[in-house]
Formats: sequence, C-alpha cells, structure tokens
Amino acid sequence: MTDVSSFDASTLVRSAVVKLGATAVLELVDGLNLAPSGRVDPKIVLPLQGLRKSRSLESFATKAPLVAVGFIVETLTEEALHRVIEILGDSSEDPSFEELSSAVDELLTSGFDASVVAAMLALASANNVPAETHCRRLLSEREALALSEVSGVAPASLLVERTIDPIIKEQRRVRREAEKRARRDKKEKPLSPSPKVKAPRVSAEPELVLSVPDAVLEVDRRRPLLTPLEEATVTYDAELAGSVIEMDVPYSNLDPENPTEKSKVRPVVVIAAGAQSLLVRALYSEVGLGRVSLPGWNRAGLAHPSFVAAERLNLARSLATGRLFGQISVEDWNQIL
Repeated sequence: MTDVSSFDASTLVRSAVVKLGATAVLELVDGLNLAPSGRVDPKIVLPLQGLRKSRSLESFATKAPLVAVGFIVETLTEEALHRVIEILGDSSEDPSFEELSSAVDELLTSGFDASVVAAMLALASANNVPAETHCRRLLSEREALALSEVSGVAPASLLVERTIDPIIKEQRRVRREAEKRARRDKKEKPLSPSPKVKAPRVSAEPELVLSVPDAVLEVDRRRPLLTPLEEATVTYDAELAGSVIEMDVPYSNLDPENPTEKSKVRPVVVIAAGAQSLLVRALYSEVGLGRVSLPGWNRAGLAHPSFVAAERLNLARSLATGRLFGQISVEDWNQIL
C-alpha cells in the first residue's frame, strides 16, 4: 500500500479522482450542463468539456487545473461527507482517530463505495482539516482505501493552483488550540441562570452588529477588486465585510415549478458594504458549477458544509433579515475571494 503522508494537496486530489474511476466521473460529467456562460468559471467548464470529449480520466487527472479536478471530487463525495459529519456529531470538527475510523466503517457498511470514502478522506486532507493526520493514516493503512500516486502531472503554467501558505497553516493550528482551551474553560465555568429576555423585533432595515475576535496571528486580508459602479455604492473595508449573514436573495431565473416565487432567504458572504447596499456572494448547501467550497463553514456559524456562488450580487441592505451567522477568518476569506 502507498504511504500518502508525503502527498501534497495537489497529489491527493488528483489521486482521489483516479480512485473514483472513469465510470463514475464520466457519468457525472455527461450529466452536467457545460454550456458556455458568463456566470460559470471557465477554469472548471473548459477542462470538463475536454474530458467529455476525450473520455480520458488519466489525462484529466494529470493535466487539468486543480480547481476542475477538485470540483469533480467534491461533487462525487458530497453525500459521504454529509453522512460522516452526521455520524461524528459533536466530534465532527476535530474527531479522534478511533472516532473517524469507526465513522468510516459505518460508511462502508451502509453502502458507500470504498473509492468514494477514500476520495472524501483525500479531499479533507488536501483542505487541511483538523483530522488531516487521521485521514492520511486511514488512506495509508487500509487496503480498500489505498491511493496510487498520479505521475506526470503537468506544471501549473496557465492557471495558478491554490497552495497553503505555511504561515496560514500555523495560524490554523494555533487557532484550534485556542478554541480547545476556550471550550474547556467554558465547560469548567459554573453556570448561573440568566433572566429571559424577549427578542427585539427586526425592523425593515435592520442594523447588523458585528463583533470580531482578535486574530491569534496577523495575516493580511486580500482586497476584493470592485468595479467603478460597485465602488460608488460599497466599500471593501466596511465592518460588515467578511460576515456571513442572511438575506432575501432574488432568483436570477424564474423557477418553472414555482413561477410565483421570486426570491429565497439564504446565507450570503458579504464582500463589501455601503449605507444602502451590500455586495454579496450567495451560499448554497449543494455543489454547483462555479461554486467553491467554503472552508471553515462551521467556524463561520453555519450548520453544514456550504458552497459559495461565483456571481456577486449588489443587493439593497433592506433585504437583510437581521440574522448574523458569524465571520469568515482571514485565511478562509483569502481562499474564496
């Protein structure tokens, strides 16, 4: 069996797509709508169109941009990821090896293919989850989950692939330690009853109050590029920027099954903010073309893995419901921007 402890993020993801197999991957690609669209990231669409035509998974795994390969792996392992989070429960953020191993056993016995479970563990390792070491150990020790290293990977000359900065990786480690201490202190602190307070009624144009904890280590937050029209109404350094809030988001197209429905309340990431409007990217619970996985979704106050839409929407501030989920960390912001 192959020891994956030395695999970098790119090798893990590319090996995962090979593990999934040509049958599953090509079936997915054949069912996708890959028509050209200004709203869909061409870094994903063009490589998938090439795979649909060539039918060569080996070529796709070695030559396609990492973002396209990762999209395939995320899509095919999403259900397994949701299930393992349910099994782990309160331990899902940072499980022990025994807990994760037991959850994997339950996945395999409940009908999930070993290739899907292996790809899920590889993708989690590539995303530097707290249980990364446990994921790599399972991939190295279990024969059914073994990965084969993909050779002949083309250099990333045309498209820049995401890498994890050592400083950011260290910050994540320090922050996790701080969160563990905070949870431990909270458990040890005696509880005292507090009076019930009636929740205030949310106004038509709610005021969103944001409290941001001090960062353990200082990392520069990437500045979003705004169009002249956007700069006229919002600013990137607003206090609300980087928050995950709830808004009534209009549909870009009418739903033929529900023609009277024109919008839906959903979480959004605030990119920039102004006195009357907010520049946001909507969040979805399902993978879709152009959407990217939101790292640290649980730290941002969300209850399940979420995916950030590519398109930016300039919405009236009055569409905010007043609910604030949380704040995206600087390193997570820099990965999705």
